[in-house]
Amino acid sequence: MKKYSILSIVFLSLFFGACDDFLDKDPQGTLGEDELNNSTETQDALLTGVYASLKGTYYDNQTAARYQYFAGPTNWIFDVASDDAYKGGGGTSDLNDLHLLEIKTGLHASTSSSIQKWEVLYDGVTRANEAYRVLSESTLYDEDLKNTRIGEARFLRAHFYFELQKIFNLLG
Repeated sequence: MKKYSILSIVFLSLFFGACDDFLDKDPQGTLGEDELNNSTETQDALLTGVYASLKGTYYDNQTAARYQYFAGPTNWIFDVASDDAYKGGGGTSDLNDLHLLEIKTGLHASTSSSIQKWEVLYDGVTRANEAYRVLSESTLYDEDLKNTRIGEARFLRAHFYFELQKIFNLLG
């Protein structure tokens, strides 16, 4: 019995000792502060990423699909709730979220149209905030160009908040 307890202690100490390197990995696919602060190209790319959010591309983690159907910048999906557009299709089960919007019961937190639009807009807000933060701290631009870039980030953030207000009526 003593042999098994010693072996288990040795095994557990090796197991937990080997996990140190596994837990200290840097995240992949993100830019660190060094990369963001060393050139105007990376800071311009950060601002370009904010503009890319205007497309409304939604990435679904469950199906690994990219599409703009419900989160597109034209908001045509939400026009179905008015008399400006009709759902069409092959019946009420064909794109049921649109049918629910058409009969004025579909804009809740569980419908994919709401979830996708909400996530795309808040992704744009997040990107704009990050671009604003990096550009505000930047010393790489001359003052006029820096103020222009900061103004672009602030305007885009305001645009995303306006869309959130227009669709979800956040302020009541």
